[in-house]
Amino acid sequence: MSEAIFGQSAELASVERFLDEVRVGPSALVVEGEIGTGKTTLWRAAVSAARARGYRVLACHPGESEAQLAFAALGDLLQGVLDEPHASLPGPQYRALKVAVLMEDPEDSPPDQRSVAVATLGILRSISEQSPTLVAVDDPQWMDRASARVLEFALRRLESERVGIAVALRTGEPHLVPALVHRDFPPRDPHRLTPAPLRQDALDALFRARLGDSFARPILAQVTAASGGNPLFALEIARAMLGGEVRPQPGERLSVPGTLQQFVRGRLADLPTDVRELLSMAAAVSEPTIGLLEKAASRPPGLLATIEVAVRAGVVEVAGEQLRFTHPLFASTLYHAVAPGRRRALHRTLARFVRGPDERARHLALAAEGPDAAVAAALDEAARGAAARGAPDAAADLSEQAYRLTTRGDRAAGYRRRLEAAEYHFAAGDTGTARHLLEELATTVEPGRRRADVLRRLARVRYRSDSCSVAAELLTRALDEAGTDVSLRAGIERDLAWAVALCGDVPDAAEHARSALGSSTDEPTRRCCPSFLPRPAWPTSCLAQACTPR
Repeated sequence: MSEAIFGQSAELASVERFLDEVRVGPSALVVEGEIGTGKTTLWRAAVSAARARGYRVLACHPGESEAQLAFAALGDLLQGVLDEPHASLPGPQYRALKVAVLMEDPEDSPPDQRSVAVATLGILRSISEQSPTLVAVDDPQWMDRASARVLEFALRRLESERVGIAVALRTGEPHLVPALVHRDFPPRDPHRLTPAPLRQDALDALFRARLGDSFARPILAQVTAASGGNPLFALEIARAMLGGEVRPQPGERLSVPGTLQQFVRGRLADLPTDVRELLSMAAAVSEPTIGLLEKAASRPPGLLATIEVAVRAGVVEVAGEQLRFTHPLFASTLYHAVAPGRRRALHRTLARFVRGPDERARHLALAAEGPDAAVAAALDEAARGAAARGAPDAAADLSEQAYRLTTRGDRAAGYRRRLEAAEYHFAAGDTGTARHLLEELATTVEPGRRRADVLRRLARVRYRSDSCSVAAELLTRALDEAGTDVSLRAGIERDLAWAVALCGDVPDAAEHARSALGSSTDEPTRRCCPSFLPRPAWPTSCLAQACTPR
């Protein structure tokens, strides 16, 4: 491991101690640093060392473009694992996990996130019995919310299992998995590493290994001072000197740009136009592959030669069919440098070739110039698919996008999408956003059955976040709005019975219960509309029909 890394002997020793601890129980390694300091290099060293020891490694490195794809990171972590038998995992949990990561189609009832999370915990326990296991996450700030919730749930419940978590994150960068860095996982304090700035000897070894060249000691001193020991900065300065763009002068500071962003732009500007165009397309998709680029770019056989130019420049790496940027900043800079109109055209093209309804809908949404009924419908479909896989977080985001692209005259679709987004947010545990959306609907929807339905759903949210008395007040208002709709009134009376009983007024609760029993409801309503007390999931068809909530 030490042969591939320079100037980090103390940090590598900490990695080894961390891996030793994994043999006896949960342990955590957090590598934190600024851009270009080598945190991902240390993270990869931990992954390589774990594999060399015979540990099972579950690794993922999420990217910005996949942050909204439900269970994308979880699917990467469990790649190949679910093809193996896990006798200790109950069948329903095993199936819930396969549905979540697109290995099986959902049935009538979608898996809720708790089922997926419990199944993930079961998988970690199962494989850690066979060998020590390392869960490795690079750049967790880009992890999709559905995966983050599941992973956090599983990690918090580890006790004596031989499972380690290694994460590399940027200093001060918010992310979605607090269990990765908080003291409550594992029982012992995590190992925290910050890559040390490289000294002259380490930079010299780095230049010889990466660039096949070296510099005189005085110039090495200048590079060390200018880069602050940051390996990425130092490599950029060295490349510029070897190319004749930066000429060191005795006694003078090196003439180099002041920020890494400028370095990145300079490196990308040196690439031929056709290479930058191809890489811009790769930066816009969550999982760029050579096959996808061949289809989307409509390029002749010279495509591989074009990619090879980017590989030689150190911007991308190729492993089989997969193409990966050597640093996320390259992808981000390329993508945001594309003019808005051309970027929309790029997403419109990619939507024809990407796999999966979620990503196709995302590209269609990014390609839209304004409200678009067809794109909004595609987002609806993707939202329901995400909900069916037990990812209400992603479903909520997709429904919000569908609402923004709803044509102005289609008020019914706008109402339904706002309502669905609120329900998805509530299912994901985001009661604040659900309440905001429902309160907004309650002030804009005309009086009558629709507003009664919104108030009933709002009562369920307020019961969870406030109190039964607030819920009872909202349900009473809903009852006044329900008019002669017998089915709706019966459901509201039933919910009022629960709310009032929980507030302690049993006689009034009994009266509402009798009123609910005295009303008749048809079979679809009884089957589809649950009670006031919340449950983790409900049929997607309920949302599509805008039936009364549980």
